[in-house]
Amino acid sequence: MNRRTKISLGVVGLLLVAMLGGVAILVYSSATDPYPKTDAAWNAWLVQRLAEAGRTRGENWDAWLDARGALEPFVDAAGQSDPPQIDHTATDRIARVLDGLSAYPRFTADYALYPSWDDLDTPSSHIGRVREIARVLVWPRMEEAVREGRGDAAAAWLLRGESLRGPVEGAGSLIGSLVAVTLSVGTLQHLQDVLVVVEPGQCDELAALSDAVGSVAPVDPADTYHAELNRGLPMAAEMGRLAWPIQSRSQIAEYEQFMMDAAAWDDANAKARVAALADRLESGSIYATRRIGLGMLVPSVERTTIVIRSLPVLRDGVQALIALIAYRKDWGVFPPDLETLVPTYLNSVPADPFAPDGRLVYRVLDASAAALQDGVLLYSVGADGKDDGGVMTWDRNPFGREGEADYVFSRRVPERPARPEPEPDQFDFDHPGGGEEP
Repeated sequence: MNRRTKISLGVVGLLLVAMLGGVAILVYSSATDPYPKTDAAWNAWLVQRLAEAGRTRGENWDAWLDARGALEPFVDAAGQSDPPQIDHTATDRIARVLDGLSAYPRFTADYALYPSWDDLDTPSSHIGRVREIARVLVWPRMEEAVREGRGDAAAAWLLRGESLRGPVEGAGSLIGSLVAVTLSVGTLQHLQDVLVVVEPGQCDELAALSDAVGSVAPVDPADTYHAELNRGLPMAAEMGRLAWPIQSRSQIAEYEQFMMDAAAWDDANAKARVAALADRLESGSIYATRRIGLGMLVPSVERTTIVIRSLPVLRDGVQALIALIAYRKDWGVFPPDLETLVPTYLNSVPADPFAPDGRLVYRVLDASAAALQDGVLLYSVGADGKDDGGVMTWDRNPFGREGEADYVFSRRVPERPARPEPEPDQFDFDHPGGGEEP
């Protein structure tokens, strides 16, 4: 056999091995990947999954689109200033629109849940609009009602903010479920900011406000991640576009297992698998391994699981603030301990699941002080379980992955400091030409 023949046979052999390997990969991928391969098939499969759950596509979605269309002009007008300005002539109309949403128990989107990247009305853009409605129209009115001593009005605006969770959760993606949690967290933190500085004598209808805070629904992490599975892994479908087709299907299989483990967060084995996946992604390039979607999602889900578990702590802590204000208003001093508030002002002593003893830390600083921030110290030790003495700063997240610092209820939520002015010999990237803005 001459040299040319040997080379030809070698090339043919290599081609044959490559073809067989490709077939094997495709067979393996098809065997392990039950998910559709095209956008149209993904959406058809979604309709089937919704039907199995007793739901339909586009459920109450027209009602939400009508409400969003009615609210957006007010958002555009109020959002021109920082902080947003309250147009009192529009308050009744905004309230009627949001109150109408409460009549609908649930929503599902009517748009394609696996749209192409160039579609304008994607789940992400929809979610951004909902958050802006809460930030610009709801939270400022709730805060104003508390400052004016109208606890019943503040309670009504809090409930209107909660009504926005439905359309967000129905947006059709894991992100929607997670943003729904942050909407409630944002509402509670804005309420906290004004409660800690208001004087008890100015507050009325505190029972109505306390009931509204108590109605903030906690979220089960398992339900959140199962929702992503039941909707056909829309985030995986989107992220799969970033990688090669075979790699995408492989990633979807990993993604499904990850969602199942995230849903079973309390299971030690599931938690260990999540940690191992996070370590594996952190130790190598997510681009080289074609795990771009997982590389972005895994750390977010770890942090989000802690935030989801923090929502009841925030709710109960803010409810305790209202009880402390009511007690101070009735008795002229703050109570010596939280047990004193039960059962007249609270049904039970609020718990802190992150603390070793399961209790929020409460200390009286000045029993006769006019405002909460001067009279008491009330805080959770945060996700790390360590008591840092009631320290909370903008750059240390008590409910983040690392669980740094404490979460202090009796203080305003820290804001990120303004960017310092550049030194004379430093280059200002915002104004490279020097001088003031035109």
